[in-house]
Amino acid sequence: MHLALAASPGYLQHATVSAASVVASNPNRPCHIHLLHSQPLAPGLAQRMSRSLSLPKVQLHWHEVPQHALAGLPCLPQVSVEMWLRCLLPQLLPDCDRVLYLDCDTVALSCLQPLWEVDFNGAALAAVTSPFNRGLRSWPRTLGLPHARAYFNSGVLLLNLKQLRRSGAMEQVLEFGREAPLELRWPDQDALNRVLWERRLNLHPRWNVMTSLYRAGASDHAYLQAERAQALQVPAIVHFEGSAKPWEEGHSRHPHNAAYHAMRTRTVWPALPRRLRGGQRHLSQRSVVHDGLALSAMEAQAQRSDQPQISVIIPTHNRQGLLVRALHSVFAQTLAPLEIIVVDDASCDETQAVVRGLQGKSPVPLHFLRNDIARGASAARNRGWRAAQGDVIAFLDDDDQWLAHKLEHQWSCLRDDGLGLNLSGFIQLESGRAERVGGDREWAHVSFPDGITTRYRLVSTSGWMADRQVLETLGGFDEDFGVWEDWDLALRVSQRFGLSHCAEPLYIFNRDRPPGLVENKALRGMSVERAIARHKDYWAGFPQAVVNHEVLRWQLDDARHSPPLALWVQAVSDLNLRALWLRRLRHRLRQLFRVS
Repeated sequence: MHLALAASPGYLQHATVSAASVVASNPNRPCHIHLLHSQPLAPGLAQRMSRSLSLPKVQLHWHEVPQHALAGLPCLPQVSVEMWLRCLLPQLLPDCDRVLYLDCDTVALSCLQPLWEVDFNGAALAAVTSPFNRGLRSWPRTLGLPHARAYFNSGVLLLNLKQLRRSGAMEQVLEFGREAPLELRWPDQDALNRVLWERRLNLHPRWNVMTSLYRAGASDHAYLQAERAQALQVPAIVHFEGSAKPWEEGHSRHPHNAAYHAMRTRTVWPALPRRLRGGQRHLSQRSVVHDGLALSAMEAQAQRSDQPQISVIIPTHNRQGLLVRALHSVFAQTLAPLEIIVVDDASCDETQAVVRGLQGKSPVPLHFLRNDIARGASAARNRGWRAAQGDVIAFLDDDDQWLAHKLEHQWSCLRDDGLGLNLSGFIQLESGRAERVGGDREWAHVSFPDGITTRYRLVSTSGWMADRQVLETLGGFDEDFGVWEDWDLALRVSQRFGLSHCAEPLYIFNRDRPPGLVENKALRGMSVERAIARHKDYWAGFPQAVVNHEVLRWQLDDARHSPPLALWVQAVSDLNLRALWLRRLRHRLRQLFRVS
C-alpha cells in the first residue's frame, strides 16, 4: 500500500498520528508512506516522525517540493499552501499506479485493504460525497457541477495515478486554481471537483466519516439513511474536518476524539493535556454532534430541517391533453416539490406549447426538455432525473394523476423507512370502475424470487419516490428495455438498497387510455428475455421462477400451440422439485389449456 500525506511543519505531528493509525489498522501489510512538504522541516521534527514509523514493513519517503511549484495558487488563512501538494502526486510518484491520500486530520480505525483494492473501472479517483448545510448546497452548481451530490470531499482520495498522468488532469486542476474566475471557497477541493467530478468513483461514507456526517441536517442529501447509519456504526476512516480538531480547545466531545489521542501515545510525540482527551468511542443513537459538541435528541431535531428537495420527472409522448391533467395534479400537492421536469420524447403534437403555456401558472419551476428523436420512456426518465437538482426523485407518467397528498405522505414513508425506493398504492380506473390497489396483501405479490409475472402492479413508476443516490449508483433505467424497465430497476434496487411500501393509494392509474408500449407483445417478449438473461443468477435458486417464465413466454407467443411441456418437465427434473411443485405445474397447465 502507498499512503501519501501533505503537511506543514506545524501539522507534522498530526500527519504522524494519521500514518501510524493506518499502519496499526493494517498489521503485517507492507506500507510505503510518502510525506509531502514545501517548507523546510527542522531535523528534530523529521526525526520524530521517522522514529514513530520505524516499524517492520514500513518505509517512509520524504518529498520536498520547491515552493515555486505552488506559486500563484490560492490558500486559506487557516490552511497552508501545502493543501495543493496532493495534486502533484502523479508526477512525484512516477512508479506508482495508485496511492491513498489522507489529510492530516484523519485516523484509520479498521483495515483499509478493501479500499486499496477498489476497482477504478476507468475512474480517475475514488472519493466520498461531501455533506453540505442547506445554505451551501448551491455552491457546487456555482462551480459547474449539476448538484451537491456530485461534489466530493478531498480529505480521503484513492488516486488512479496511471490514468491521471495519461490525461493530464492534475495539470488542469492547478491551472483552474491559478486562473479561477471566482473566489474559491475551498480552493484545492473546489478545483479538484471542477475538473474531476465526472471521473470520480463514489465511495461509501464509512471510508471518510467527516464531522459533518453527525449532523443529520447536513448529510441527509448526501447519503442514504442506511449508509449514514452504517458509516457511524463501523467507520473505517474518521475525518476531523472543519474546526472540530481533537488537539484544540473546546472540541473534546467528538465521539472519536479518544481514538486520535490513543494513537498519539503510540508515537514519540508527547501526549496532549488531559482536558483535550475527552470523547467516547461511540455516540448514542439519540444524539448527534454539531461542531464537535454532543446535542440532545431534542436539540438536534430543532436544528434539523425535514423539508425535502423533491424533483418531479414526467416523460411524455403525444399526450398533450393527458399531460395537462398530470401537471395540475402536481401543482395541487400539499408538499410542493423543488421543481417539475417534463421530458418530451419527440412528440408531434403541441406538447411544447402546452408546457410553455403552463410555466407561468406553475407554483414551482417547470422545466421542459425535448428529445429530437424518440428514445423511449427509459431514456426520457433518465434524462429527467440526471438534469434534476433535487435529492429525491418522484416519477409521474403522463396518463396518471397524483392525489393531493402524494408527495407529503410518501416522503414521510421514504424518510422513516430509510430504504432506497418507496412504492405507493393507487386507485385503478377501468371502464368506469375504481379498484383500490395496495396494502399488505398486494405488497406480498411483489415477490421477485417468483420471477416475472403480471402481478407486480405496485411497481408502476407513478408510485415511485427514490433517493437520487440510488439512481446514480445503479445507473437509472435500462434503456434497452422496451417495457418493464421499471420492474427491472425495482429488482436491482431491492437487491442493493431495499424497497418499502406506502399502503394507502396515492395516485390514480388510468387504464382507460389509448394502447401504449406495454401492450406491444413483441416488446414485452424482448424485455422478458432480457430480464431473464440479466437476473438468471439471482433466479437460479428459485424453481418457481423457471415455471413462471415459461408460462409467460407462452402467453406472449402469438402462435396457438401447446406450451413447451418437455422443457418444463426437464426444468423440474433438473431442479429436483418435490411433488408440491409438480402439482402447481399441472394446475397451471390445466388453466392454460382451458384458456386456449
